[in-house]
Amino acid sequence: WCDGAAFAPRNTEAQDLAAIADGVHIEAFARSPLSDTNQFKSEANWRRDIDMLAELSKDNRIVLLSTRVDAVDAGPELTRQWLNFSVASYLLGKNGARTYFQFDPGSSEYSADPVLSAPLGAPVEGYVKLDSGLYQRKFERGMVIVNPTADSKKTAIDAGYRTLSGNPADVSVTLSARTGLILLKQ
Repeated sequence: WCDGAAFAPRNTEAQDLAAIADGVHIEAFARSPLSDTNQFKSEANWRRDIDMLAELSKDNRIVLLSTRVDAVDAGPELTRQWLNFSVASYLLGKNGARTYFQFDPGSSEYSADPVLSAPLGAPVEGYVKLDSGLYQRKFERGMVIVNPTADSKKTAIDAGYRTLSGNPADVSVTLSARTGLILLKQ
């Protein structure tokens, strides 16, 4: 399946096929590689991708996901936005230990980025949509927050979190449109 929009209308058939397959490759996770780099999926289509990932990876099935962005076309700021958004989105839906994510900007420039190896530990719950409109999932050693909408959103979080760069996180965080944030427990 290329993405959740292709998976959702044929869910039963997709589940039957996935049950007999060794693994699944999702080529257009969170972004269609043929779209403009500044074009994001609607919240509904983005959520289909997250729900598809959660469903396919729940039985510890092999799931490979790819998000492709042309970094030359996008530029460093938009490429960074895509990296944070797609990794955080992946973490919202990932279940099982055999689920793998690839961010492909057309070079190896981002391959060692800390966002790709954040030490969150195992999830302690499924993802939830907060009253603010943001999506959140808690892990043993942190949390992930995603804003898949076209508007900035703000939410309160518990004290005791820090950013990946080590800075303490405020107890109120604001996420710009279509961004993701990974926070670690202090």
